[in-house]
Amino acid sequence: MHDRRGRLFSDAALLLVAVLLVLAVALPVLAPVRPWVALVAVALLPGAAVLTLIPVGDLLTWFLVAVLLSLAVTTIGSLVLVVTGLWHPLLLASVLGAVSAVLLARDLLRLRGPRAELVSQP
Repeated sequence: MHDRRGRLFSDAALLLVAVLLVLAVALPVLAPVRPWVALVAVALLPGAAVLTLIPVGDLLTWFLVAVLLSLAVTTIGSLVLVVTGLWHPLLLASVLGAVSAVLLARDLLRLRGPRAELVSQP
C-alpha cells in the first residue's frame, strides 16, 4: 500500500490477527473461531510480511499479491517438509507466523518513527 496510514493500519491489523490466532490455539473456549482465524492468518500473514519489503501501489493489488505470496510461501514450505521427510506442520506454521510477525512489527515501528518515508512508485 502506498500511504503511510494505510500501512500502519494493515500492519497493526495483521499483528492483531497473529495474536488472535495464538489466543485461539491456546484457549479452548475460542475453538469455534480457530479455523477462521487460522485461514485468515495463513492466507495473509506471510505474503503481507513479504510486502513490507516491496512497495505496492493500491489496496487491491496489495491484497491479491499478499494472498498469492502467502499461498506460495506455505506451499513451498510444505513441499520442503514433505521432500525432507520432516513433516511437522505446526513447526512450519510457527516459523512462518514468527517471521511474519517480526517483519510486520519491524515495518510498523519503522513507519511510526519521525523520519518514516515510503518509497514512491513511478
